[in-house]
Amino acid sequence: MLNNFYKLSMQLGHIICHQKPERSFFLKNHQLPICARCTGILIGFMGALCLLIFDIHLNFGLALIFTLIMVIDWLFQNVIIKSSNNIRRLITGLIGGFGLSFFYYYIIVYIIRFF
Repeated sequence: MLNNFYKLSMQLGHIICHQKPERSFFLKNHQLPICARCTGILIGFMGALCLLIFDIHLNFGLALIFTLIMVIDWLFQNVIIKSSNNIRRLITGLIGGFGLSFFYYYIIVYIIRFF
């Protein structure tokens, strides 16, 4: 049963993530279903959701800066200006996911007010 759950989680994770082993965390020799950066993004989304539930907002400019931190790290890694590691990916993903959540929030609020 647990093996089936792991296979399903890996298949679902593949929908949103590249799942490269060298960019993923492992738990008891099993690769997690999403990479380090996607794990950070997911945790950042959940943290932002908790704040939004209590009507606590990050200002738009800060949300944009947080998102850009993740994008810049990703760009540096892809252009090989600075190699990255999983802890750095997790942290920039967490910051980026947090900022991206509020960025989405402001876009949704703008659309609702516009229509």
